[in-house]
Amino acid sequence: MSSKKPLEKTRFKMYKAGKTWLVAGIAFLAFAGFGGIAVHADAGQATATSNVTTTQAQTSNSNDSNLAGSQTTNDEKSTTTSVVDANATKSDNSVTTTDTAKSANTDNGAVKDDQSKDVPATSDNNDQNKDDSVTTPDSKDATASNSDVKANDDSSKGQDATTTATSVSTNDANTSANDNKTVILSAGNQPDGWNTDHTQYTHDGQLVTGVQNIDGTYYDFDENHNIVKNNYVQSQWGSWYLFGNDGQVVSGVTQYAGSYYDFDPVTYLRIDNAYVPSQWGTWYMFGNDGRIVSGVTQWAGTYYDFDPYTYLRVDNNYVQSQWGTWYMFGNDGRIVTGLTDWNGYKYYFDENTYTKVTNDWRDTYLGHAHFNADGVLDAVSDAQKAQQLENIA
Repeated sequence: MSSKKPLEKTRFKMYKAGKTWLVAGIAFLAFAGFGGIAVHADAGQATATSNVTTTQAQTSNSNDSNLAGSQTTNDEKSTTTSVVDANATKSDNSVTTTDTAKSANTDNGAVKDDQSKDVPATSDNNDQNKDDSVTTPDSKDATASNSDVKANDDSSKGQDATTTATSVSTNDANTSANDNKTVILSAGNQPDGWNTDHTQYTHDGQLVTGVQNIDGTYYDFDENHNIVKNNYVQSQWGSWYLFGNDGQVVSGVTQYAGSYYDFDPVTYLRIDNAYVPSQWGTWYMFGNDGRIVSGVTQWAGTYYDFDPYTYLRVDNNYVQSQWGTWYMFGNDGRIVTGLTDWNGYKYYFDENTYTKVTNDWRDTYLGHAHFNADGVLDAVSDAQKAQQLENIA
């Protein structure tokens, strides 16, 4: 401390070191015979010694503070108290020097008489060692320092353990994420597009169902996400479509379920009750159920006949129907009535039954004519014959 105290007074200060309150006596050693070194010291040396003493005490306290941290604050105050008055230590450098750790190991012989008992911090080697363990922070701070080192070591180990645990946790999380990704993919959340065997299709991460526009055409997928092939099914909006062997929607004349159907090339809808050209140019008749027609069929206010093998319309021919009756179909495919030329002969087909007239008379534009058993015109009345011949001439 920079302020000077009266040399003849003794100051006592209570301070705490650990859990024990001690009395530190700081006295001016006024006895001329008590320390030969102090008697011969001049004022300059005493001042220098005081400065060194204060500096050493601060250095010691600073080092101890670095080891003990915040726990040495009270001890630093007590140590400062023991050297607070530089004037009180002018008489004996060996007694007032705060580097007691060194003097504890070396007996300088200057503190052997009984007066040294008035200075607990420096009375003798044994007392000094004992007092050092109480009044100086070295012993306590050393313990605290070791504790801090252990704490730091434990903290470091804890951090290492935390880092290791975090790393393991991260690796586990990554592994779990990869496993989950594999599970998700295997569960059906596949990349968009066809699967490897071209039986399912994924759009926006989901397997599709129903009719879908894919690759410029249409496919249908059932409720299990499997492609529909070679089947005539109803779409999600109610219309029916035929899907072929490759799964694509069908257009044109297509064989299915033991018959043939035709599907519009634009709408893909089935063609019903219509006589239409096929994709290869020939014409076919498709009935009310969409199936291709064979035999005699009523359509557009008349009757037509379609060959049972080729499904082609029968034109200018006399053919037997599917129920056994014979009918004559003209050049336009329609069933024939009245007087008709066929294969160089004249026949007559009843207007109501569409059947050929045989062994009977009918009024014709030639007159009253008779048709034989084969249905061939074989006779005309004379007047009618004469008129006919006149018209020819």
